[in-house]
Amino acid sequence: MQKICILTWHDISSAYACLHYLKDELLQEVVAVDIWGFSHSSQIIDNNGYYHSFTDSWYGKIRRFRVYMSKLHALLISFNYDVIILNDLSFYRCGYIINKLFPNKKIIHYNTEIHGSDVTFPHHTVSFYKKHANYPDMIIECLKERADYRKKEFGIRQKIYVIDNTLPKSEVQKALAADVDVSKYLQFKNNKLPTLIYAGGCNLSRNLGDILKCATDFSGKLNFLFFCYGSSIDFQRVQSVVDINDNCYLYKAVDRVTLLNVMAKCDIGIQYYDPTFGINHYLASPSKFYEYISVGLNVVSSNNHGIDRMINDHDLGVCFTNEEGIKGGIKKLLAKGLNSRENIKRTFEKYFCYEVDSKEALDAMRKLIDIQ
Repeated sequence: MQKICILTWHDISSAYACLHYLKDELLQEVVAVDIWGFSHSSQIIDNNGYYHSFTDSWYGKIRRFRVYMSKLHALLISFNYDVIILNDLSFYRCGYIINKLFPNKKIIHYNTEIHGSDVTFPHHTVSFYKKHANYPDMIIECLKERADYRKKEFGIRQKIYVIDNTLPKSEVQKALAADVDVSKYLQFKNNKLPTLIYAGGCNLSRNLGDILKCATDFSGKLNFLFFCYGSSIDFQRVQSVVDINDNCYLYKAVDRVTLLNVMAKCDIGIQYYDPTFGINHYLASPSKFYEYISVGLNVVSSNNHGIDRMINDHDLGVCFTNEEGIKGGIKKLLAKGLNSRENIKRTFEKYFCYEVDSKEALDAMRKLIDIQ
């Protein structure tokens, strides 16, 4: 039996679900898969022994020391595994050492971030990566355009496979089958209006603030529904703005099953990642986009390279430029007319659900690690 280890320094308790999906797919092949990461074990809701925390180790509370000790720890545990999957750059040098010490072990580099002005890694880590970007046996990216960028920027000579930041169709079906009562979130003053939903950070200084600024212009045309995470102070500040709009409704973030059930009752999903902010924004690959279309929502999105291709090629909504702004994007969609919920759901299931989207990369991975 092949033993596989996924190494990540990200907090995967509420994000980076792609690592959980990859683990689940590999487990279906009768292989042993462990994830070693930064999150505390107690934060992983469905942990049945597969997740192990560097932070729970004896060195975990010593902030700077734990960064270095986790690398040594990763080297030691690598003796127990046949395949090492490195998420982003935190353990990239470890993977290189493992590759030199044990050439028969397979190293896979799974990228979910691109280092740049908006997502930073230590300078020595970036320098090492630039020199050794080609050593892994397989490289995976989370967007075609990111793969193209990485190949050109770092002189990568091998094929880069793509698994978008999507979710399985089966997970959506399971969530909706739970039939969660979400009626309390849908008490609008005018229930006949289409509903636009935003799920994300509770911060007036970023995209939520921009969305709220234009909400008044759509009074009597749209209901705005916000599910936000953040501090109580930020929540109070946002609530004070929401209260002066007769078409805005704010709730604290809910679990994913509940959120998918709420989304299924809405009409439009909105996402905004300023393309000029940095390379990760320009090539944004947000999981929220796939959640929106999985339940048939039209999407109003910033004009991010990659997302624009999917939206325009498959009539999934509209993209707006910085000059047009969010208000211009919403107006453009309302003038264009909404694609039907069923059409968008069919497109998700045909092209973008995890089962379809990941097939090429997973087939290549199975061949590489000989679990066909």
